[in-house]
Amino acid sequence: MTAPAPVAVRPRRDDDLPRLVEVLAAQQLTSRYPLRWPLPFPPEHFVRRATERSAWVAEVDGTVVGHVSLTQVLPDDPFAEQWSRGARRPVAELLCVSVLFVAHDVVGSGVGGRLLDVAVSAARGEGAAPVLDVVQRHSRAAAVYRHRGWVEVGTGRPDWLGDEEPDVLLMVLPDGVAGDDAPANDRSAWLTTTHRWSIDVDGEHLAQVRERLSRPGVADGRRHLILEVLAYADDEAARLGRVGTAVVTTHPDGTVTISDDGRGTDTRRDGQGRVVRKPVMATPDVRFQDEAAAPLLPDGLPRRGMSSVAALSSVLVHENRRADGSWSQTYRHGLPDRELAPVAGGGRPGTSVSFRADLDGPVDLTPEDLHAFRWLRVELGT
Repeated sequence: MTAPAPVAVRPRRDDDLPRLVEVLAAQQLTSRYPLRWPLPFPPEHFVRRATERSAWVAEVDGTVVGHVSLTQVLPDDPFAEQWSRGARRPVAELLCVSVLFVAHDVVGSGVGGRLLDVAVSAARGEGAAPVLDVVQRHSRAAAVYRHRGWVEVGTGRPDWLGDEEPDVLLMVLPDGVAGDDAPANDRSAWLTTTHRWSIDVDGEHLAQVRERLSRPGVADGRRHLILEVLAYADDEAARLGRVGTAVVTTHPDGTVTISDDGRGTDTRRDGQGRVVRKPVMATPDVRFQDEAAAPLLPDGLPRRGMSSVAALSSVLVHENRRADGSWSQTYRHGLPDRELAPVAGGGRPGTSVSFRADLDGPVDLTPEDLHAFRWLRVELGT
């Protein structure tokens, strides 16, 4: 028996839209999603919505076969009050799982579930409660959501619903429910998007990074490490769908601090109640393990991930501020020298990375570097 092809989930790109419109149209014949067809507006507007925060596609053998997005629930949304009451969260802390569909030939293969897992994990990574609505005619979808722990909190009638159709079901995924078949506090089941949650430190990886990049000219100086940190802040701003700000400050002793205004590095609690921060400094970024295929940073060198910064720094302090707390940890050549420690909160969410590294090569950012990131405004501190 031939094993099924692996499913890859990645952020949606603009050039995915034509293929997604094809998939949407083809699967609508059997799924009846969307309920209205043809749509009274371009289907591209159905897929990519004005309130969208993030969106992903599923690929099998390099072919796009599915889609899901997270959209912001606005205060004037007709379902906002019921979702808020059901989730016991303010409207500003709700994100709606939207535009979830898969090609008709992969229905039942787990592609839809994988997309749903990604959306739920991303919503919770932002500190939000996942919500959704489902047409009662789509009884199979409603049954899947119930099986995964979603609960009904009300019904509603959107303006596009036909007179002959019953109200749509409004559902929320309660806090503490994973939304799949694994406990929410099981680290081995937490979705890997950039780093594997199941380990805290990969000492072998850090040693390999130090050995390879410490050679003269390979890491190309402190400038490249600053660009690595800024690339993460740019990722964060892109996921939030708005231009963010990062401030780069160079101190007299050569230490560099980069502070951004994102959500703060994803931080959760495991089954023992221990606070766990995504291990971005001490484990490899799974997106860049094939350096030949990695995207290039503004200096023309491949992106290697935050662990390359930590591994090459004699000291690095990583502090994140989130809506539910703030934490700090110090690393020496990538290895943490103490446990993750809570720090006094206050101020806006964000992440701060301070590091000191002595490398051959360019030291400071160029004027062009300050404008090189699409989603990030880079400023120099004093």
